[in-house]
Formats: sequence, structure tokens, C-alpha cells
Amino acid sequence: MIVYTDLHNRSKMYNIPKRHIKKLSNLGVQLTTKYEDGVEIYWGDLFTEESLNNLPNLKWIHFPCVGVNRALIPGVINRNIVVTNSKGIFKEPVSNSVLSYICYFSRGLHLVNALKNENKLNRKNFDIYFNKIKTLSQSSCLIVGFGDIGTKVGELCNSLGMEVNIIKSNLQSHIPSFVKNKYELKDLTSAVKKIDFIINLLPLTELTYKVFNKDVFSNVKSDCCFINVGRGKSVDEEELIKTLNTNPNMTAALDVFYQEPLSLNSPFWKMKNVLITPHIANLFKNYWDTQVELFIFNLSNYKNNKKLTNIINLNQQY
Repeated sequence: MIVYTDLHNRSKMYNIPKRHIKKLSNLGVQLTTKYEDGVEIYWGDLFTEESLNNLPNLKWIHFPCVGVNRALIPGVINRNIVVTNSKGIFKEPVSNSVLSYICYFSRGLHLVNALKNENKLNRKNFDIYFNKIKTLSQSSCLIVGFGDIGTKVGELCNSLGMEVNIIKSNLQSHIPSFVKNKYELKDLTSAVKKIDFIINLLPLTELTYKVFNKDVFSNVKSDCCFINVGRGKSVDEEELIKTLNTNPNMTAALDVFYQEPLSLNSPFWKMKNVLITPHIANLFKNYWDTQVELFIFNLSNYKNNKKLTNIINLNQQY
């Protein structure tokens, strides 16, 4: 079976290791990086309308990530192409990353680094930040996007004594008992009030595009921390920058951006109250073992006309 992939000649997270290429070959999978009429499966995250037009027999698109917005085009829907993602394999690494961001800012490590870089790091100089150091048991979080990753983040935050609040698309589904307040996305502007850590885990859809806008940021606490491990385009970055400049005690941990890689001219680079990571919140040591295992499982189902795991509802866009 011929599978088109764009997962080659890129960074490690987007480059199928040779050992797995061999494993797939032994299973009868021929990976190609050229458009061919015989291709039924697209495996990658760089799907475009050009891809669609050049793969006339395409039946299944599998994303090695959670976001599938690249496949949300009319042609995919009209041709009844099945779209799946890799939901489920990222909840541990992403939730661990979120927790590391929370601890980094709550314990003032960004302030420690600032003093260190100025060769002023000692207890006396740190006294000016005495009242800015938080404990998690006295902190609250708002998890915006409460899917499998959000649920894991909530479990970790709750285990450390944090007040957990959520925004979820379907409030009728099961919600853990540790959740204090639950909201819909339309309540975002009011929900962010009094929250210490705002955690964005939203997918990118028509409803979430720049949903973190001026109205939302104008309502946040002056010393809150905004964490984005969802989608860069769900945030109006100009408004976030203005808010961070207006509130020097506010912080942000940003793993995703409107445009990636982040431009070297972006103001974020020079902001002492911002922690930047290059879209690596979902990275972990055994990533490819897990990724290939999921693909092989779904490939077996595909060959045997069984339902695939992680099928995307294209009308809901996630």
C-alpha cells in the first residue's frame, strides 16, 4: 500500500525515523514523497489543496498532531475523505509542559533568571519580588478547551491544590467533580476574571480564531499568567502584547504562535515576562514509537474496513 507522507527531511518530530520506515516496509507500506495516483493515504501535517488535487484516489488523511485545520477545506468534505488525528498520545507531555510553565512563573524563576542575567542574583536583591511568589494551593486556573489533554491538566492542577475552572464545548458530558466552575466559550470574557493561570488548549476553528481578543485580555488579572499550548491563531497577539506591556506583573508562556517559526522581529523575544518554547510542548522521548503504533493500528482497521480511531467530525472542525 502506497502512503504519501510529508514527514521527512524536517526536525525530529516531523521526520519518520529509519527504523520505523523499515518496520512499515515489512508490513507492506511503501512511503512516498511524490504525488501518485495510487496513493490512498496521506500521513502528515502539511496538507494543502494542492495535495488534494494531486491525489485523485485519496481516501484517508492522518495527522500526526491534534490540529486538523489544514484539512478543513470543501474538497475533503465533498469527496468524503476520512480525517483522523493523533489525539490521546499528547496528554502526558503537554500536561507536563503546562505544569512546568505554571511552576516556572508561580515560583518566580523568570525573576531569578532576570537577576542572574544582570549579575545581581542574591537574596537581598530578590526581596523586591517577595510578594509576587505564589503557591499553587492558593492559585486558580482556567482550562480553556477541556478535552483529553485539558482533563489531564485539570487532574494535575487539582492534585496540587489548585482551584480548577474550565471552558468546554459540551457541558452536558461528564465533568470531573474537582471542577469548581464550568463555562461555555461564549463566557470567556467574564470567566478569565480573578484567574491566576489561563491555559489555552483550544483547537483552531471558525469559532476560536482570535477568540483571545482585546475584550478578554482587558478582563484578566494584572498578575495572571497566560499559557498557550493550543493554537497560535486563537490569540490576537497584538492585544496580548499590549496587555503584557500594560501589566508588567502579568506573564505568558507561549509554545505556539500566529506565524511559526516566530519572527525574530516579534516583541515577545525581548519581554522578560514571557517564556517562549518553539512548539515543543508535545515532544517526548518515545514520541515516534507511540505515533507509529497508532498509525499501524489504524492502518490495520483501514485495510479491514473497520472504523478508524480518532475520526474527526469535519462539521464540528475537531
